[in-house]
Amino acid sequence: MNFGLIIMLVLLHCKGATTESTRKILAGMDVTLDCPFNKPDHVPLMKVTVEWGVMVDEHAVQRLVYTFQDERPMVHRVGSWVDAKSLLQGNASLHLLNVSVADEGVYCCRVIITPNTYKVSTRLEVSAKPVISLPEAVTVMEGEKRTLMCEITGFYPEQLTVTWLIQNGSQLSRGVCTGMATPNPDGTYSVSSLITVQATATESSGVVYVCHVTHRSHPGYHSKGVLLTVQ
Repeated sequence: MNFGLIIMLVLLHCKGATTESTRKILAGMDVTLDCPFNKPDHVPLMKVTVEWGVMVDEHAVQRLVYTFQDERPMVHRVGSWVDAKSLLQGNASLHLLNVSVADEGVYCCRVIITPNTYKVSTRLEVSAKPVISLPEAVTVMEGEKRTLMCEITGFYPEQLTVTWLIQNGSQLSRGVCTGMATPNPDGTYSVSSLITVQATATESSGVVYVCHVTHRSHPGYHSKGVLLTVQ
């Protein structure tokens, strides 16, 4: 049995890790996942084996991210690394550059110094902020019906709420239609929300219609408004 297969079989038994935590990060940023262990001073680096793997969901096979054995690193995920000098100090933290939504999952670190094994598990939660596209102003003729489109793109995870408001904060429900989120090639999602308004010079002109978005990537909310002018 080759070394790669041995590691894969070992990594499938990440349950029971001594430490489990959650790290939250926005896509495009770098992150460091901690993995402390007890390294006796007399043990050379040659005797230290490090294995990092990630499980993207409960039903997926765990994949390798980074391994270190016999003082030789093996990078399975481009942009991942463990500092060899830090290993001498009992630190096998994994550095991930330019994190994407595909990197989300439960990461398991195993450090083997025979006969001891140290395990640390970290859940990495990746979010991507939605981008809202809406014209700043729209001019319509009095009595005309106009549909305003709010396009929301590049967000992750899929769960997102869209509401329409007017400038005084009142929520609108009539004429609102929000579609189903569709996946993008990079793993993010996009969705469109429409509102149809009846333009009247007395009630609609000068009103700002606001597309209001709530999503995990924002602590509060994200919104953009369009000014309706009636001629």
